[in-house]
Amino acid sequence: MAGGCDPAVREFELAASDLSCGSQFSSIMGPPQRESSLLSVFTFRFLRRLAENVKRRRHHVRVTSLYLIERIFNLAVTFIVFALFARSYGPALVGTYSYAQTVMQFAVPFLAAGSEGVVIRELVRGAHPHGEVMGSAFVVLSAIGLGVTLAPLGFIAATNGFQNPLWSISILLGLGFIPNGFLVAEQALKADVKPVPIIAARIVSATISGAAKVFLILRGYPIESIAAVIAAEAFVLSGLLLYAYHRAGYKISAWRLSSTYAVFLLKQAVPSMIAWLLVMFFYRANQVLLAFLSTLDAVGQYAVAFQVVQIVL
Repeated sequence: MAGGCDPAVREFELAASDLSCGSQFSSIMGPPQRESSLLSVFTFRFLRRLAENVKRRRHHVRVTSLYLIERIFNLAVTFIVFALFARSYGPALVGTYSYAQTVMQFAVPFLAAGSEGVVIRELVRGAHPHGEVMGSAFVVLSAIGLGVTLAPLGFIAATNGFQNPLWSISILLGLGFIPNGFLVAEQALKADVKPVPIIAARIVSATISGAAKVFLILRGYPIESIAAVIAAEAFVLSGLLLYAYHRAGYKISAWRLSSTYAVFLLKQAVPSMIAWLLVMFFYRANQVLLAFLSTLDAVGQYAVAFQVVQIVL
């Protein structure tokens, strides 16, 4: 009975059953011819199924490899930019920027990335219309994104006041969370196993952003300009992903909100969001604590070392 769950095993059982039946009529049909014929059928079916499985696995390996290439590219760009960034602005400003970025990143688990697995699962299952899943997920993520962005900003205002450049950097980084809801387009493409448009959009946005940062750093622009580029990159990436989503044959106009389904998605996503928040707190809290226990110069030096280690991880 268990074999019916796996098509390959099912093929084996059918062939084996035929072979068993053939032995009962060997006196009529001739045992060598009958068994040889059934063995050939079984071998053909088995090899065909094996070829299909190999082809499927090769596709998964190819998709994973593409995502890995994109990840390595982004790490390389980030490393080069950060090296110029740290050398040009010095420990104090790098520490200020790193502190603001770390605090603001505590909102990331509650954005699109925190619910990605749930949305992709719902799209693959197809239990609800595509437009309903996309529309409900968009509203949930947009609402949550707005709310959780205010929390780190409130923390910075309460603990450090409205001192610049810390406050202005934090505001600019927070603006990058605004198009968060539109990242559901990326999740739809992932559900359809279409990595090329996603990777192309991310590489293009990272390249534009990296080139803009290098230009601003070499020209000696204020550190707030780097935060502004990061915010602009979020809008560029969202636009490229929406374009890829449209090219894949989908329409944003088909998105529909179901309040009941939106609540369901939220309940499903909250556990993974909290888990991700705890993991991020474990790895990132030291930079926040260091800002209170030492100076921003020390935070900057720690941030440089942490960025180098991330290349290996």
